[in-house]
Amino acid sequence: MDIAGITLKNPVMPASGTFGSGQEYSGFIDLNRLGAVVTKGVSIVPWEGNPTPRIMETASGMINAVGLQNPGIEVFIRRDLPFLRQFDTKVIINVCGSTVADYLGAVERLSVQGIDMLEINISCPNVEHGGIAFGQEPRMVEYITKEIKKKAAQPVSMKLTPNVTDITEIAKAAEAGGADALSLINTITGMRIDVKKRAFCVANKTGGLSGPAIKPVALRMVWQTCRAVSIPVIGMGGIQSAEDALEFIMAGAAAVAVGTANFRNPCAMPEIIGGLEKYMEENGIRDLKEISRYYRNAKRVFFTGANPFVLSFDKLKTLAELVRKYYPKVQSIGCFARITDITPKTTEQLRELRGLGYNSLTIGVEAGDEESLSFMHKGFGTKEIIEECKRLEEAGMDYNFFYLAGIYGSGHMEEGVKNTAEVFNQLHPKVIVSSMLTVYPTSELYQEIQAGNWTEETEIEKLYELRTLVGSLDIDTYFATMGASNCINVEGHLPKDRERMVKWLDEVIGAVDEKELRRYRENLRHL
Repeated sequence: MDIAGITLKNPVMPASGTFGSGQEYSGFIDLNRLGAVVTKGVSIVPWEGNPTPRIMETASGMINAVGLQNPGIEVFIRRDLPFLRQFDTKVIINVCGSTVADYLGAVERLSVQGIDMLEINISCPNVEHGGIAFGQEPRMVEYITKEIKKKAAQPVSMKLTPNVTDITEIAKAAEAGGADALSLINTITGMRIDVKKRAFCVANKTGGLSGPAIKPVALRMVWQTCRAVSIPVIGMGGIQSAEDALEFIMAGAAAVAVGTANFRNPCAMPEIIGGLEKYMEENGIRDLKEISRYYRNAKRVFFTGANPFVLSFDKLKTLAELVRKYYPKVQSIGCFARITDITPKTTEQLRELRGLGYNSLTIGVEAGDEESLSFMHKGFGTKEIIEECKRLEEAGMDYNFFYLAGIYGSGHMEEGVKNTAEVFNQLHPKVIVSSMLTVYPTSELYQEIQAGNWTEETEIEKLYELRTLVGSLDIDTYFATMGASNCINVEGHLPKDRERMVKWLDEVIGAVDEKELRRYRENLRHL
């Protein structure tokens, strides 16, 4: 798990202010188990905090108005940092201040302390500007982020307040200021009144609402922010379980912070880590980034649905620009295509699309036999397949083929395979994916069969077709049968694995029963 160049062993950490500096919980959990320890807010000078009472329980949460009480940075460096350095976990220091100078002083002092990351709490009131929180005005957010980045020796995550009209404007301002990451959300301003005492429940009157009650709001804001910026987001707000954490990760968060849950259950974070590990094992997930809806570090994007390459050059260019905006590390954009989608685009336009990232088009050629292509009404012939694929090669664009076994029809298979191999051997598809023809009663092809105009290959003939094609291809490609339509699977690199693949197909052909294979085909409800 990587955030702004810092590698975490897992994505779980405490939310600042709910875990002290780690020592307070070290008797309950092994700090080495955490992805990071995020400390309570540290200021350049000691802060006394707010008068008591400071904390009050609410339905599904709590309100706190502690006021960021802390002993100041010098005590923190002398007392708390040596303790944290004993553990094999990342250390993130939360910094607070009441003026820009306060923040800069603390950041500069921490720059030489060998910590891993700074988290800047900009929910604090700015005493130089009427007490409005630093994080509520986009221009101030961008300004203070820029100034902090000038002083910081570590990556900087700006912790955003939810008490704004549009969280994305604040997020974009922090990104523009040079933030390496964002942490959100902080607490939502709330209040409780004791009706028996007819008095406010906390001395400060208002406080920060946290806990399960704010999770839907936090999740929505994390989702919005992940769509608006390209830097990683640490999501927090009401996380109590592994399922809660997964929701934030699916919304786009690179990591999560657990807050109020630590007060109720000191072992909450190890339990959440264990739950995430169990979820990954049960679902065959190697990296939690795979489930993120807005996975910012994705290297490849594939456009699904029909054949997107049919779009005009200008529209494809616009799509590539959007991909770059939301997935800045993408190196390759793939999509489905027809031969006729390539024809209207000039070779120079294909080169430009390649420069924008388009690569590895998956083309539904189905066959390289003139009679079969005409029978399928493909709208192109073998001449167009060769010409357009060679133009892709000239533009530097890789491509793959979809092949459809069984389309030649009984009695025409061997000639069809020979013609197809002759066409394919003139080209350089990176991958050839093969499916098997399945005829449904609602299809036009079924009507052709009923009219006696075409005879379907037997299942064993289709297998023999695959065997013949594999044995006839001389190009360097990866051949694989994929999808439910294939009654058996065979794959490998050609020509290197040809002998093994042919031998396997011969064994299958000699062992299978046509009736069993036919029963499999007839029971296919969908592909």
